[in-house]
Amino acid sequence: MLVVRANTKFIAHARHRERSEAISSTHRLLRCSRNDGRVRRQNLLHQVNQADNAAMSSMRWNASFRRIEAYQIVHWRKVTMSLKTLFFALLLLSGGSSGTAEADVDYDAMYSACLSEAGVVNNASVDGCSTYTFEATKKEMAVLYKNTYDIFFADSPEDAEQLEKTQRAWLAYRNGQCNLAGIHVGSPMYSYCPMKLNIARVKELRELAGE
Repeated sequence: MLVVRANTKFIAHARHRERSEAISSTHRLLRCSRNDGRVRRQNLLHQVNQADNAAMSSMRWNASFRRIEAYQIVHWRKVTMSLKTLFFALLLLSGGSSGTAEADVDYDAMYSACLSEAGVVNNASVDGCSTYTFEATKKEMAVLYKNTYDIFFADSPEDAEQLEKTQRAWLAYRNGQCNLAGIHVGSPMYSYCPMKLNIARVKELRELAGE
């Protein structure tokens, strides 16, 4: 009987210890789960905060960029209006009612006045003023070429044909030369170089037209 009771107490004690260990293990697992969950929540909150900060930075940058872009648009509109006024003033001073006044326009002066109006010399102002002056020279060049071609054709069709070949060759040279200048000298040359060559070509056509 003593042996049976001892074994019974031993078994009961062993079961109690197993239950205690099981409960302790369960508590440890719960604590670990809670800790893991807390860590995961913290990591998730950190990621969300990082995403929010990145979004806010992007929004602030976009807003700043839009303000700068709007300022540049307004500024260049003012510059363009001032240049148009200057252009017509030059026409009037050179005798704008004669019909050939554009032949006397000083495009180098127009470009310099544009830069002065811009108030700063940088890539943006050089490009903007070069493009503006280029468009002005382009219009006069078209008129000069047509008038000169008509004059030559009336007297000598061969000379008119030679003028056409020369103009085509010059255009090919201008485009190729300015493309190389843009690549090897700097990006402003993509607009500055055609403007300068157009100015020189206008002077040549003025001479051929006898102006």
